Amino acid sequence: GFVAEVDEPSTRGRLSRVSPENLYVAGPFDVSRDESRLVFAGRLASNPSAPVQIYIMSVDGGTPTRLTSEEEDCYWPSFTSDASGVVFETGGVLWRIQADGRGGKTRLPGSGIGTDHSPAVNPINNAVLFTSRSDPSEGPSMGERFEELIWTMRSDGSGLTQYREGASPRWSQTGDMIAFDQKADLWTMNLDGTGLKLQTEFRPVIPPAIALA
Repeated sequence: GFVAEVDEPSTRGRLSRVSPENLYVAGPFDVSRDESRLVFAGRLASNPSAPVQIYIMSVDGGTPTRLTSEEEDCYWPSFTSDASGVVFETGGVLWRIQADGRGGKTRLPGSGIGTDHSPAVNPINNAVLFTSRSDPSEGPSMGERFEELIWTMRSDGSGLTQYREGASPRWSQTGDMIAFDQKADLWTMNLDGTGLKLQTEFRPVIPPAIALA
């Protein structure tokens, strides 16, 4: 589960558990800008065959609140800039829900190419970064890498723009740069496409899950 480091001289380096022991945490999580709440994908340990759902909770711990009740696994939750909403992926489709669990969910148009995943919301203007993957029926043969492309759009789904090849994009905390994975290496670049920089030459690379400072 989640762990939190207590940043006090006498306890620095010690870890305290945040998520309940009966909840399995699956994949990347996100922290609200005010650092008060966590949103994550998970499932009850008592029901390992159940779909992964989206949960929200205080960074101080406590009982998580389930936000989704989907028939397919839900992943990649990301807070909107004011933490009033959460964008996530299920079944290759991007959705937005209210962080208080009220109301239904709203489908975001996405790329319209294959499946969409790995959404990340800009901490300043709510623009959504995400990855599209070519449809298996249209992609390469088994064993080859499907084409993955990075896109951005406004939070209402308008302004769809393709950036470049890559996957698992994440915003900088200032919202003007992105980090992404391309062929198992980590890259960064400015939003206008300039400043492309290779950050690693290691393989494999774990997709970036924490915003750049």
